[in-house]
Amino acid sequence: MHVIHDIGPVWNTESRILFLGTMPSPASRLAGFYYMHPRNRFWPVMEKIFSVTLPSVNEQRTFLLQNNIALWDVLCGCDIDGAQDSSILN
Repeated sequence: MHVIHDIGPVWNTESRILFLGTMPSPASRLAGFYYMHPRNRFWPVMEKIFSVTLPSVNEQRTFLLQNNIALWDVLCGCDIDGAQDSSILN
């Protein structure tokens, strides 16, 4: 299935760390933010490293910006089967 995503990058002029992904998962596209599938480890790892709890997208976005972290998935569109990067074409 051809998928286009319009989730913009999270960044500001103070960003010093950049995490790049490929294409947001179906759960992330539905939520309109990155790493939203419950089994994705990104947010649990960030919470553990920084000793914080980030229960909402708003808090996650604020956390990233306050810690000078930028986040973006680089493909604006592709053919993909579910969330499997190995299936990405076009």
